[in-house]
Amino acid sequence: MADPITWYALGRNVSDNQSIIEEMQAELLAHNQDVSAHGQSSEAVYNHRIAEIMDHLEGSVDWKHLTDKKMVFHSAFDTRDGWSVLAEFTNTILCMGIHSTFNGYAFRMGFPNFANPIKLNPAKNPFFQTTVNVYKNVTQFFYFGAGRNPLASVQDSFGFYIGGTDLSAYYTNGGNLYNYAIPAINTLEQNVYRAYIDSTLGKVSYFVNGTLVYESSSNIPTTPNDFFFEYYGHKAVIGNDPLLVASDIVFEQDR
Repeated sequence: MADPITWYALGRNVSDNQSIIEEMQAELLAHNQDVSAHGQSSEAVYNHRIAEIMDHLEGSVDWKHLTDKKMVFHSAFDTRDGWSVLAEFTNTILCMGIHSTFNGYAFRMGFPNFANPIKLNPAKNPFFQTTVNVYKNVTQFFYFGAGRNPLASVQDSFGFYIGGTDLSAYYTNGGNLYNYAIPAINTLEQNVYRAYIDSTLGKVSYFVNGTLVYESSSNIPTTPNDFFFEYYGHKAVIGNDPLLVASDIVFEQDR
């Protein structure tokens, strides 16, 4: 907030015929044209922007006000449509439990270009959020994120990796894989994982349960991937134990 104006401290001279009212109007105009006005910490616009619940009346927001400049996909796994599957799994409304009797890689699910022409494009501000938990701590690993997993493709991708129950953020660029360990996350619990690329700033950001856990501006994905989301896992021993449970997926990027 600007310092308050003290009238006697204003510069004055005999040729200045500006009135107090005119000075007030000029100050108000400058304030109204200041895009950061009331946007500082504890001020009205700032608090409105960060509020968990916005002050719109119930039922007052129409779907027509959603942007038409974004491609948005959301699923609670009530259908297999559009998914390429190499695994055994059970899917019900709000949940997909993936398990396998394979000795080796366990499952691969995604939206390949032959099922859906939409591709991950790092130049179009891609974002995803998914709710996931590991069912059991055995010898296993998982990739889940935007684009096909880095073991199966040299195309650029980004997302999360769980080895056993240890969590990392990952992204690829030109066939090179980059990992960053994320400590203190219990992957056996149901967590909300989200990540996005800011294509303007050239930055990839990762969140777990709403907390920023990692950011990078180096070697981030730049080229499209034929898949736009995939869950992939590997289990070393034969058995029909559940591996991973996913509750929902949201994906968004510019059209």
